[in-house]
Amino acid sequence: MTVILLFVIAMLGIAIFPMLIPFLLLSYMALNGLASRQLIYHDLKMTVGGVNIFPPDILYAASFVLAVVGMSHLLLTGRFRMYAPLTKAAVVLVMCYFVLFMGKFVSGYLAGVPADSLVRRFALDTQCVYMFVPLFYLKRGAPLRYLLYFVVLLSLLFPLAQPFLYGSHDQVSIEAGLGGTLRLGFGNANLLLMLGMLALLVWEKKLWLSAIPLSGIAMLAQRSAFISIALCIMVIALQKKKSIKFIALMGMAGIAFIIALMVIKTTSSVPVIGKATERLSQTFEKTGSTKARMDLIPVALGEYEKRPFVGFTYHEIHSLKQKQGSDVFSFNMLHPHNFVLSSLLRSGTIGTLLLLSIIFVIMMAAFKLYRKQFTKEEGMYLFSAILFFVVFGLMNTSFVSAGYVFWVLAGITLWYLNYARELEYQQRRSM
Repeated sequence: MTVILLFVIAMLGIAIFPMLIPFLLLSYMALNGLASRQLIYHDLKMTVGGVNIFPPDILYAASFVLAVVGMSHLLLTGRFRMYAPLTKAAVVLVMCYFVLFMGKFVSGYLAGVPADSLVRRFALDTQCVYMFVPLFYLKRGAPLRYLLYFVVLLSLLFPLAQPFLYGSHDQVSIEAGLGGTLRLGFGNANLLLMLGMLALLVWEKKLWLSAIPLSGIAMLAQRSAFISIALCIMVIALQKKKSIKFIALMGMAGIAFIIALMVIKTTSSVPVIGKATERLSQTFEKTGSTKARMDLIPVALGEYEKRPFVGFTYHEIHSLKQKQGSDVFSFNMLHPHNFVLSSLLRSGTIGTLLLLSIIFVIMMAAFKLYRKQFTKEEGMYLFSAILFFVVFGLMNTSFVSAGYVFWVLAGITLWYLNYARELEYQQRRSM
């Protein structure tokens, strides 16, 4: 009953304030990163007619409805022609991407794929609907600022709770499965920590605090996150033209990071320094998991060559999901730990070219914002965050499991591009 009440309250809140969706997505990401798997997969679900409904399902459904309403209004009012050229290109590409999966949905339905499995797969593949929430419903000023404050707050609080996971049933099980790697956190918590840390770096507000989310990333022990965050820090440093102030503040953040790990080790029984150092040293080593994923590439490409245009049908994916618990091949085809490989398998050449084109256009839009004086910090932040997500996605499954992060960032980027275009138009008129 409590879960149903929470779902109803969330839906009412979204109906009044559509931009509540990103706040709820971030909240769920934080909860998923810390809570027991029992809570996430059993306690936080609602069953209707034999179908299990989880919080992300509600948020996707709400985003889908908002996207349809917003797109209808956009086309009926003719506002689309006022959009920036890159925004128009991105919207057209995303619509083509969505239509591709609509076709796969219809073919899956005709092939007799169970409705629950069919809808859930379609929702995973069309997380692009999240892009339209900020694009259509973000207002000027406060809402985005509040979203940044919120993600920074979560990224500062999350690492404080991570040491308490040490010794829990879920943590011990994961450590055993990873061959002894200490990982304090679940899901895609690295993305949450990254979003908060980059905000602190870009706006240089209390930059030393970035040591806290950085320590959280260290405790999650994902090498892909180490590589991605290092690349983003270098990009931000170059964008800031190697300012003495930024370099000095980064040095302070580095010292604070070491102190933070020492405090965690001293106040708890977590061997975080030794384990974090060990994992960092393995970043470019060919460990067992790295070798397994490298060996998977030719196998996955062989499957792609059998269906090069649109990838696996939903009927084939449903069959793989039924066997993934006991069949290594089925599991690997569904989780290749590389978003390009994953896209080739689930959407073929057509879907992959569309996705890569969308990423390229969004990154161009973010860089264009950075080049404008009045959106410089916003552009720097969005470009760095998207870059992190893309690099991170090359080494894990985040584009499927947490694709909404990319699409919300994409929507905010395009909204700012339209906003910048409008400001420039007003400036020309006033001259």
